[in-house]
Amino acid sequence: MIYPGRYIISALFFVAAGISLFTIDKEDRGHHFVQAAAAKTDRSGTYDLAKARILTKVIGHVRSHYVDPTRLDPKEMAVAALQAAQSQVPEIMVRVIRNRKEQPTAIDVMVATESKQFELTRVSDLYELNWKIMDIPNNVDTWILNII
Repeated sequence: MIYPGRYIISALFFVAAGISLFTIDKEDRGHHFVQAAAAKTDRSGTYDLAKARILTKVIGHVRSHYVDPTRLDPKEMAVAALQAAQSQVPEIMVRVIRNRKEQPTAIDVMVATESKQFELTRVSDLYELNWKIMDIPNNVDTWILNII
């Protein structure tokens, strides 16, 4: 048995959906859909690595929202962060020093002829990781400026 009312109701819903698709304002969709803001810069227009604003925010989010904090290894996170910086910035070279248990104990950061070793023995939580990672760009910024 054919019910023509079903087809009419379906057609009306289809037309209503099409009309609403073209009449809804798509400009302001909320802050979740806005393009990601660029990293904050100072007045000269350059991003200051030493302030590490993005790093501080990320570590804060991980600290407050990560499901199982016991699985975090701050030393390995520091190594991974610096190795990622090494792959993005050609002037930076990173060498990881590990103990017999294959845990990182120090990191050598080299830029051109300058180098410095950063100890990781005291890094045991995310707070100390944040301060240790923020210490490294202070040196790297001055070394890179000396090259240029």
